[in-house]
Amino acid sequence: MAPNKTIVVKSVTICNPTGGAVTAKLFWKKGSTSRMIFVGSIAANSTQIVTEPAFPLAQGETIEAIGVASVEVTVSTVMNVPNR
Repeated sequence: MAPNKTIVVKSVTICNPTGGAVTAKLFWKKGSTSRMIFVGSIAANSTQIVTEPAFPLAQGETIEAIGVASVEVTVSTVMNVPNR
């Protein structure tokens, strides 16, 4: 990542296209450190948008989603670039 630029995770959208409720978990990870940032039941054929809290994602950090294979996850980010 270029210096003085920050990527901020604004939201995570979790879609459950199955016919039954599923549990989804989201984790922030850096190396061997892992923190759960969301856990919840997603109703059948529905979508949940996780918007809190927005947080920076630095180089080497990742978002991991755990759930059934059919659950779809979209991470929405913005990049803050300082004015020159």
